[in-house]
Amino acid sequence: MAGHEHLGPWEPIELRSMAALLHGAPFRWWVSGGWALELHRDPNLTMPMRVHEDTDLGLLRQHVPALSTHLPSWELHIGADGILTRWAAGVPDVTRNQNNVWCRPGPQAAWAIDATLSDGDDTHWIFRRDHRLRRPWDEAVLVARSDSGQHLPYLAPEIQLLFKSKTIRSKDQVDAERIIPLLEPERAEWLASALPSHHAWQPLIV
Repeated sequence: MAGHEHLGPWEPIELRSMAALLHGAPFRWWVSGGWALELHRDPNLTMPMRVHEDTDLGLLRQHVPALSTHLPSWELHIGADGILTRWAAGVPDVTRNQNNVWCRPGPQAAWAIDATLSDGDDTHWIFRRDHRLRRPWDEAVLVARSDSGQHLPYLAPEIQLLFKSKTIRSKDQVDAERIIPLLEPERAEWLASALPSHHAWQPLIV
């Protein structure tokens, strides 16, 4: 990942390969990050908006042990505050900013997946920065259906943009300018209400 080269090289897994890897997993998962926005814009991914440096997997933090069980030969490391710590057991602690799990096929392999952890329960996705913000799962995780018949779950664009809105990087600005005009009215309204009234992206929301 950009800015974390000291933590080792990345060779991001392709979305199709990640879906195959997670086939049959006993937990809810979805594509997150920039690729989630790409899937909302074009399920066929014929012409991506920009280069993507990693592949983000979304799942609930309480499902990290199940992810490890599903990928028994993979290494999982907790990423927090620029430091990686080998995951041993238990649920990553939100109060210690343990919101990412880097995954690689083995100790000598490059990092392949950045698992971004979300909060939620059986019925709702819950925003970890403000638990008043929540969405039913069928609105929070959508399904991209490509012409080839592949179905990929992905984080709803208004939620992904909300995550990106805290510290706006150049790529986040590109994503916002390309995706916000495409949002359905209800999703745009939700994002507008979730963002601070003075946020730089408010003028993009029609």
